[in-house]
Amino acid sequence: MNIEFPDGESQIAAVREIQRDPMTQSINHIDFLGVSMDEMIEFNVSIDYQGSAIGAVEGGVFTISSEMVAVKCNPIYVPDSIAVDITELNIGDSISAGQLTLPENVELSSDPAMTLASVTAIRVVEEDKPEEPVEGEELAEGEEPAEGEEAKPEDTDDKQAGDKKQPWDKKQPWDKKHSTDKK
Repeated sequence: MNIEFPDGESQIAAVREIQRDPMTQSINHIDFLGVSMDEMIEFNVSIDYQGSAIGAVEGGVFTISSEMVAVKCNPIYVPDSIAVDITELNIGDSISAGQLTLPENVELSSDPAMTLASVTAIRVVEEDKPEEPVEGEELAEGEEPAEGEEAKPEDTDDKQAGDKKQPWDKKQPWDKKHSTDKK
């Protein structure tokens, strides 16, 4: 864009930032960046994802990781957006910044390995089904043996796995009843 000043001078500029009113979306302020036409400058360009991914149609989830990519070019060559065809993405596939087809005279500034979008499988969590006890296994408390099985005699020892004495089970001096308490 060419900005003309009141004194008659002009400057080629690029829009750096647009500030909008959050309620009405009307423009409050625009920041311009003076540019030289023979100098390469870095710009953030939006990505236009086109089509429907095959993997998403087959039950996967299409996820966009980035909606912008950084490019370097002369101001005259800045694209409005970069189109990306996602129709061939299957479950497990992704598109990285390095795979983009950029217009002529435009270089990628973002990390080429940066993931832009991917299709992932939906992870289904199955609920655990209660298992029938295998022969030789002990039954849980309250369970009865299946027909044809004999009940095992229970361990009468007081020191079962859950009945071990713990340090906090020890009687403490403050646990004793006061001599004034009636029994």
